[in-house]
Amino acid sequence: KTTARIVQKPYVNQENQAVNFHATIQRQRDVSAKQCLKLTQLSKALSWLLRHAVTQEGIQYQYDGYVFVEDVLRHPTFSNKYTIQDIRQCVETNEKQRFVLKTDQRTGKEMIRAQQRQ
Repeated sequence: KTTARIVQKPYVNQENQAVNFHATIQRQRDVSAKQCLKLTQLSKALSWLLRHAVTQEGIQYQYDGYVFVEDVLRHPTFSNKYTIQDIRQCVETNEKQRFVLKTDQRTGKEMIRAQQRQ
C-alpha cells in the first residue's frame, strides 16, 4: 500500500521569495488567496513600522507603544493600499497575535501596537 500525501506549496511572489499562504485564515474566514497575500504584506509592514521605524518615520507614539491607526494609514507605505478594516482583519486573524488594537478613551480613536510573542 502507498499513502498519498498532499503538500501545500507556498505562493511565490515576483521577487521569488516564498510567502506564507495563510491556509488556516482562508479556511476560517473564507478569505481569497489574494486577500491572504494582502494581509501577509500588511502584517510585515506593520511589524516593520511598529517595531523598528515609528520614531524615524515621525509617527507619535504613547508611552505604552500604541500609535493612532489613522497615523499609520497616512504613512506612505499604507496610504491608498490598506483600510481600517484591513488592519482589523490582520489583527483578528494573525495566528501569532503580533498586534493589539484598543480605543483611546480620550479621543475615541483606534490605536495599535506590536505585541511581544508569547
